Parts: sequence; structure tokens; C-alpha cells
Amino acid sequence: MAGHTVDAIKKKMQMMRVEKDAACERAEQFQHQLLLQRSLNEQVCSSLPAIQARFSGRGRWGMSFPVRSLTPTVPNEIFVDCDLSSGMIS
Repeated sequence: MAGHTVDAIKKKMQMMRVEKDAACERAEQFQHQLLLQRSLNEQVCSSLPAIQARFSGRGRWGMSFPVRSLTPTVPNEIFVDCDLSSGMIS
């Protein structure tokens, strides 16, 4: 009877280890995607002043129009920091 319990616990621990490894792999993939997206965001934000300068001032027929800020308004708090070494997500 005790042998079955030990085997069941070992099997459960193995399943949990596989699930943890899969979750860590997904976290690494998301971390990579996040880094790529941040790089793309930096490129876009660095090109905004030139674009705004190009389109600011007078319109095609001499009419002036306001230029809105095109900087992203997404707060940094939505980004998740993952410590992949400990497996913890904060």
C-alpha cells in the first residue's frame, strides 16, 4: 500500500517538473518577444521627432494644424519582470 503512495507521489512530482519546465520555456519565449517589442518601440519613438517636425507647421494649403504627441501612452507597469533563474514572476 505504501509503495503505491510513493509511486503516485513520484509520478505527480515528475508531472509537476514537466509542467514547470514547459512554463519556464514559455516565459523565456515571452521574455524574448518582450525584448524584441521594446527594441521596436524604441526605434519608433526615436523616429517620432523627425516625423513630427516634417508634418508640423503649415498644411498643404497654408492652413496650420495642431500636432499631437505620438509618443506611446502605455504605462511601464504592464510589463512583467521575470526572474527566470528562480522561476518567479513578479
